Amino acid sequence: MKLNINGISFSYNGVKALEGITFEVNEGEVVGVIGPNGSGKSTLLRCISMILKPKVGTVLIDGKNICEFDRKEIAKNFGVVPQESVIVFPFTVLDIVLMGRMPHLRSRFGKETLDDLEVVKNAMKVTSTQHLANRVINEISGGERQRVIIARALAQEPKVLLLDEPTLHLDINHQLEILELIRELAIKNNLAVVLVTHDLNLASRYCDKFMLLKLGKIYSVGLAEDVLTIDNIRDVYDIEVEISYNEKTESYNVIPICCAGKAAYTSTKKEIFSLIQSKTSTPPQALLEHAKRQSSR
Repeated sequence: MKLNINGISFSYNGVKALEGITFEVNEGEVVGVIGPNGSGKSTLLRCISMILKPKVGTVLIDGKNICEFDRKEIAKNFGVVPQESVIVFPFTVLDIVLMGRMPHLRSRFGKETLDDLEVVKNAMKVTSTQHLANRVINEISGGERQRVIIARALAQEPKVLLLDEPTLHLDINHQLEILELIRELAIKNNLAVVLVTHDLNLASRYCDKFMLLKLGKIYSVGLAEDVLTIDNIRDVYDIEVEISYNEKTESYNVIPICCAGKAAYTSTKKEIFSLIQSKTSTPPQALLEHAKRQSSR
């Protein structure tokens, strides 16, 4: 299975948000979409899933133009995990995941079959959410909630999984859990995954390829070593960075230094102590002891 995005362009009230976006995603691949705020990342996901209709361009699954699909057929092919999932009513976790079967029901108010329940059971199993089945969705943690939303998307049995900042508001432990799950699902379920993220380091670790956007256009596309470069990040994000390769994670670490054009300021303890000594006759150690006494009060 292959997802092809061909020359997508989109505008909001005449203001261009995307222009000429072309790329492809194979099954089992995770493509990371990165770029600063306002570069068109979320708009791109909405265009791919036809929440927004591109002004120009096509989205193809195995050569089929999804503009010819009805909403139910699109939902069968695309699972979407949005930035924020607003759920007002006190649905249980099981209710939420069952909603993923709606595109497969014969009618809007049809009842789930045993096959539907089996699909939901498997979706909850792979996302480790079975034990939450009877819990109210608004009473579980952020990490658990995100797993439930992913389970709902999997219950659709999609070919493509679109995720818009799935680790937003999560602590580092849950960020790793979610991204490891996504990586595993792409391989085991043969999913084509498009992942929007602001975290360049985690993207480097879990994505196969990258697309860097700037002002609605593709600035760079390819492997991490081709996209995550000092020059690219300076030009797109307007910051100076250091980039190193971590052999343990087999990925690149991007360390922000300062905004582009501004000199970085770093000081060692020795330099700080020298500065203190030049301003006062009080020894540095005595100053530190005094600070400790003040903080303990």
